[in-house]
Amino acid sequence: MMTTFDPESAYMAGGAPVHPPRLPEQDPQGAGVPGLTSEEADQFRKYGFVIKRGLLSPDQFQPFIDLLWQQPPITAAGVKMDNPASWVSPGRQWPTENRWALADDWMGEGHWPSLEEIRPGASVGERVGRLPHKLTKDISNDVWRWHGIGHDPAFVDATSAHPAMLNMVETLLGSTVKRTRRNRGIYSIFPHDKTGPESKLGPHMDQNMTELMAVTYLDEVGSRGGGFTIYPGSPQLLYPTSEQALNWIPTDRSRVAMDWIVANIEPLEFANRKNKPKNTIRCQVFP
Repeated sequence: MMTTFDPESAYMAGGAPVHPPRLPEQDPQGAGVPGLTSEEADQFRKYGFVIKRGLLSPDQFQPFIDLLWQQPPITAAGVKMDNPASWVSPGRQWPTENRWALADDWMGEGHWPSLEEIRPGASVGERVGRLPHKLTKDISNDVWRWHGIGHDPAFVDATSAHPAMLNMVETLLGSTVKRTRRNRGIYSIFPHDKTGPESKLGPHMDQNMTELMAVTYLDEVGSRGGGFTIYPGSPQLLYPTSEQALNWIPTDRSRVAMDWIVANIEPLEFANRKNKPKNTIRCQVFP
């Protein structure tokens, strides 16, 4: 008899990470060219990830980065683009009223944008639409998940609905995919106060069965800068432990598999090609 767990909550590792994340010494073959090589296809099937450099032009991201610095959580916390000292642990000044995005508008302002406006909104009742901002203050970092920008048609066109991105997804999955209308938006991780607790990995998996997830860096992300980290091969080990095939329902075997992964697999941290100063915010988008 197997014990099932709440499928709506985050599925976390039982213990602390055993291995520090490592950076790849070099990109896998084909990382810098469009399309999918046979080596990359084998890597995806075996380890669950593919790296692509330059798939999307970074120049198109600047307008959205500029917009980020104008948002209510940033301005209310006194965080300024030209003052790196203000980037450190801004969670101390996060506005309480916006911590769970109580504003109507995905920009965190007054009214809900209509379809006729330049940046239209989703239906008011949609959960992502009602969470334009999610602010967290952890013991080791300060995170702002700007879900609202994921409703912006221009942002979606530049990221998850970009033709190069859709072509890559179709190549990996082997069939035509429906054009996405929104994504999770921008996740910004700010540098934490060095006098506080040391930052540690928190291995977890989302509580939904996902065929494919793409993480796109909007700017440079240096080593140990909060970059996306994966345990190679972990999807292949966890999937068979689910009670259902099309819905992620963890079981006792899932906990055993998760503990084994954390104890035996060396995690891989994704970064850009250049290191930037430590006081650098990391921005990434989750389709």
